[in-house]
Amino acid sequence: MSPLREKFVSYLQLRGYTKATVRNYVDPVAQFQKWLGKSPIHMSTESVRQYLSYLRNTRRLAPRTMNIHIYALKAFCEFFLPESQIMAPFRRMRTPKHQVKILSAKQISRLIETSPNLKTKAMICVMYSAGLRLSECCSLRIPDIDSNRMVIHVFGKGQRDRYAVLSPKTLIILRTYYREYKPKEFLFEGKTSDRHIHVRSAANMITLTALRAGITQKVSPHILRHSFATHLLERGESLLVIQRLLGHARVDTTARYAQVSTEMLRKVASPLDMPPPAPDPTDAPAKRRSLRKKRGPGRPKGSRNRRPAPSKSTKKKASRSRKGGTK
Repeated sequence: MSPLREKFVSYLQLRGYTKATVRNYVDPVAQFQKWLGKSPIHMSTESVRQYLSYLRNTRRLAPRTMNIHIYALKAFCEFFLPESQIMAPFRRMRTPKHQVKILSAKQISRLIETSPNLKTKAMICVMYSAGLRLSECCSLRIPDIDSNRMVIHVFGKGQRDRYAVLSPKTLIILRTYYREYKPKEFLFEGKTSDRHIHVRSAANMITLTALRAGITQKVSPHILRHSFATHLLERGESLLVIQRLLGHARVDTTARYAQVSTEMLRKVASPLDMPPPAPDPTDAPAKRRSLRKKRGPGRPKGSRNRRPAPSKSTKKKASRSRKGGTK
């Protein structure tokens, strides 16, 4: 590792970034250095603009991947070129918002029943019943399963820990799995007992299980987490509760599952199918009184003319004018 990269990695670690985030920031800077042909310390605004244009138009990277490159170069400038304004003109790209895909309850049951081994079955049950991310499930340790309180202690994204639900059915499967595999430190061990299973290996196991179950749509491990949140929402659980279970920092992230729930959409009645509200007879006098107040006092009771009756002095003056005027 070069001294420049070592300093950059140390800077990212001091900011509290995880290993995955450090890798996602170091690799784009290394790619930029290879494209530039010299150290990235000599970068300029024009070179960054040309590089981002190359990524977008030639390599045709998605907006999300483009944003990772932008964030990485900004972090590099913040550490090595703090006084420069090289990355000031560049903002994150807008990412398209897609509908979250989920599995039905029947598909989840078929996925669990057709698991090729007990380890895959246990992982699918834990991820779906507790709404865990794949990395959270893979890094679970044996003490994280609290059967007395029926919770799972999860060390999640952004170094935030939380408690997730431990399903009684999942606990039965985990006890059977523990007696057969006898893990020592991590719940789902990898090739060696001192390391957990790799996320890529776990993802391949779940994808192959979905093919075995005859599920035609593409199944990723994260779809189990989406299904967990959507099924809870369909049963009437509060968004705030689901946010706490999923470990979301903002409720806006959890609210997107409300757009997915087809069960909730079916329960909504169209305004065309709803009968118009019947008029309330008790409100009619109140409406007339309110209209009368707005229009003013109106005509005197019993009068037929719009103008008020003339007074006696007015009548005398009118008769004198007809006789020839006043003296």
